[in-house]
Amino acid sequence: MAGETVSTCVASAGVAQKVCSWLLGAFVCVELIYLPTANALKLIPLRKPVPRSELFDDQQFRADATRSDWLTPLDALGAACDRWGELTGQVQGWSLFAPYYGRMASLPVVVLVWRDPPRELRLPSHFTPADPERPTGRPPEPRCRLYLYEYRMAVAGWSWDPRPLDEQAVTLAENGAAQAKRLHRSIQSYLRWTAHRFRAAHRNERPPDVVELRATLFPAPDPQTGIRPPGRDLSIAAWELATEPPPGHLPLRIFDPSTGRQIWLPAEDG
Repeated sequence: MAGETVSTCVASAGVAQKVCSWLLGAFVCVELIYLPTANALKLIPLRKPVPRSELFDDQQFRADATRSDWLTPLDALGAACDRWGELTGQVQGWSLFAPYYGRMASLPVVVLVWRDPPRELRLPSHFTPADPERPTGRPPEPRCRLYLYEYRMAVAGWSWDPRPLDEQAVTLAENGAAQAKRLHRSIQSYLRWTAHRFRAAHRNERPPDVVELRATLFPAPDPQTGIRPPGRDLSIAAWELATEPPPGHLPLRIFDPSTGRQIWLPAEDG
């Protein structure tokens, strides 16, 4: 009986190993087709729904009304590649930057605000260098997921615009408002998480009145002089802990570039 049990277990293990081998081989074969196809389709204008979720990584040329109907079957192929990329975690959210390059970087900073007496406390990102003029290297650390979350909180401050920072003020403010509208769920979660961590470490501290998300801007040095222009903060959104938003609005305030004032962020169906 013992010999039969061992034989059965060995046979079952052999079958499971074969199944796993077949599945792995099938996955590799699909990848050999998917990778070149998906990358080539990015260069072809396709008709796709306008992305409305918080993910904005699709580097796709989009079709206009003049595109030939002969390319319509490629729309379905592109959609299939997108779904496979999402399922397997292979969505490519970047493309080569030539001939343009980024002229300004940004990282999030959370500012805690007390009104009485007036006081502010800055909580910079873990990845903010102590000295932006002389950033040092970082040893390997298991914080990749944190960085991938945080950079999205400040992506409105990225700029390829060669104009001086002061001349980009309106454009950057519009980017900040648009980011708050699109990423309001992630922003609220990030502000709550940061406020919770602060309160856990400072139990005797009174809760702040406002928790504000800003993007700290780091302009690139001037290519001629090598001098880095001074940076500044870009307001993204503010959460007032003890204030209920008006009906049809989210518990976030954003900066309205048209009026220069903070307004409540309308709800998606508001």
